[in-house]
Amino acid sequence: MSRSTKYFILLERHNHQWVIAFGDYDKDVVTDEKADLIDSGAKAKELKIIASHNGSQGAVNAAVTAANASLN
Repeated sequence: MSRSTKYFILLERHNHQWVIAFGDYDKDVVTDEKADLIDSGAKAKELKIIASHNGSQGAVNAAVTAANASLN
């Protein structure tokens, strides 16, 4: 079942591309996860929160693909 609300995705940069580290419908939860990663030693500039129009795999993949396209 697909939800029609924003889905927030925490990306981490690995080998010159963004990869999914975490995702949730609640932006505060994703922001907390980002803070936890930073507390564990991750660099803030290597983390990014984006949103897809819903949590379907297709929408998430499209959002990540767009984020990676912006690196080029």
